[in-house]
Amino acid sequence: MAASLAPAPAHVALFPASVRNVLVVVNGLHDPRAVAQGLARMYQEQPARIHLLTVELPPSGHAMAFLRSIDVRRVLRDDGLRALRPLMELLDAAGVPYGHQGEIGRWEETIARFAQD
Repeated sequence: MAASLAPAPAHVALFPASVRNVLVVVNGLHDPRAVAQGLARMYQEQPARIHLLTVELPPSGHAMAFLRSIDVRRVLRDDGLRALRPLMELLDAAGVPYGHQGEIGRWEETIARFAQD
């Protein structure tokens, strides 16, 4: 079961129900400038609800034995926000509204669940 990292999305715009949703999974492997440019271009052509998502894998049971003294949820939340920050800053500069969410869980299950919500 995935746990939420961020309390609420930021920079959310109000759109009619007919506006499409775009889910962008941020994993730190893509150039945020290219992603932001593509999203800005897409948003200018046809407004969309843009959702940024980062998924952090929970530590294994063995790792948790060594991590008891730290707040693992806080560390994972900070890691997720750190991964999102470059893209968020570029979208802010371009004036593109978005929501962001950080989740803890298995990639496939978490992304599928988030996409359905």
